[in-house]
Amino acid sequence: HLLTKTGRQPSTEHAAPWIPDKATDICMRCTQTKFSTLTRRHHCRKCGFVVCADCSRQRFLMPRLSPKPLRVCNLCYRQLLAEKKKEAEADLRQTEPICSAIQGYEPSSGDDSDKSDDDKAERWPADTEFYTSPVSWSSFHS
Repeated sequence: HLLTKTGRQPSTEHAAPWIPDKATDICMRCTQTKFSTLTRRHHCRKCGFVVCADCSRQRFLMPRLSPKPLRVCNLCYRQLLAEKKKEAEADLRQTEPICSAIQGYEPSSGDDSDKSDDDKAERWPADTEFYTSPVSWSSFHS
């Protein structure tokens, strides 16, 4: 009901289940830091591991989880960066043909005079009859 009011779609990506604080007394990444009342535990929002501050200094934007960057452990941060880099490279490969086509495009002169319109009409096949042809436009949709 709340999703209907806000217009938001339910998330298809969920944060990893957190490993309970009681499951470990040491950082699950460096295994060096012992947690205490002075040394806080943190949870990586990507893998759910209990980690120390030194092993979770990074934040990463995961739009399907939150509009704000979330705390992640150093390992997950490196993995997320690598994934983001791969996606960016794939996007670049997809846009390269478009850019090449645009660079190869030779626009007509900027002259918008009637003369340039006449030139276009001369290049159009004179025997093409779109509007006088007996073909019905609705026949193209069958």
